[in-house]
Amino acid sequence: MNEENAGHACGRRRYDTSFKRSIVKMLLERGRPTNVVAKEFDLDLSILYKWKKKYAPVILSSSSQYDRKTISPKEIAIIRKEIIDLRESMSVIKSVLKKTLTNICDF
Repeated sequence: MNEENAGHACGRRRYDTSFKRSIVKMLLERGRPTNVVAKEFDLDLSILYKWKKKYAPVILSSSSQYDRKTISPKEIAIIRKEIIDLRESMSVIKSVLKKTLTNICDF
């Protein structure tokens, strides 16, 4: 098991990313039941659900089964950041536009 104890005072176990991903892969691709994997690797169910949420690819479906695409959690994080940046840019543009229109109307 790729377990490393990082010297936590409370004795919590830490696992490297490759181990977490391999567990998620085992759950998703091999269809192993979560409770069985949890017992096999001495893990809490809650941690497995957190890992699945973090490391499992999201399947984007469309009307055709051939157009299905997956997007990784990393790609989702990048998209979320881009959305935040775009919203901030729109806010600045709206503010500038409002000031410009106010100045034009004051003439």
